[in-house]
Amino acid sequence: MLSRCLPHQRGFNLIELMVSLAVGLMVMGGALSVVISIIATNTATLKITRLNDELRDVMMMITRDLRRAGYWGRALNQVGSNNPASNPFALITLSADGSCVLFSYDSNNDGELNPLPNKLPNERYGYRLDTSDNAIEVRQAGAGCTDSGWQNLTDEKSINITAFNIQPQLVNTGQVTVRQYQITLTGQLNSDPTVQRTVQSTVKVRNNQIN
Repeated sequence: MLSRCLPHQRGFNLIELMVSLAVGLMVMGGALSVVISIIATNTATLKITRLNDELRDVMMMITRDLRRAGYWGRALNQVGSNNPASNPFALITLSADGSCVLFSYDSNNDGELNPLPNKLPNERYGYRLDTSDNAIEVRQAGAGCTDSGWQNLTDEKSINITAFNIQPQLVNTGQVTVRQYQITLTGQLNSDPTVQRTVQSTVKVRNNQIN
């Protein structure tokens, strides 16, 4: 009876096993680093997007309102008049540092600027930076730039508004003043102050001021 020679079988020795484990750990470590990097990038992107959205929403509200400033429901009635009445909604007031703006427009189209303090609708609008809360505030009941009684528009627990500035870019043609304003708004996340963004917008008021 012939005997068959079985092939010699051998496994990993200790050194080979340790080398294999080390290579495997390196691969896993590299993959883990990539995953962590992706998560960190996504988190940072979400933070930036959140802040951008908040700032742009505030900017949109301010520009939308300011663009309407000076609208007067009786303006057409004054065309051709020998003694035209002055527009009670014409005035736009800026604070010296540009961090507060006050204006009005005829929201109910009745031609009258509603008297203070509690006549509705409130046709006196405005926005300002409150440096104590680091928030943008919206005007209430016709308050002045330095008065109390304004209401927070932004949530200081979520974002800090670090800068708010409105600069006039007026063109006076003699009889008419074309009013345009550049608005700059800067904010940062309360949870991560390193995430900071600035948005800008230029607003042309639709209703020119008659000099």
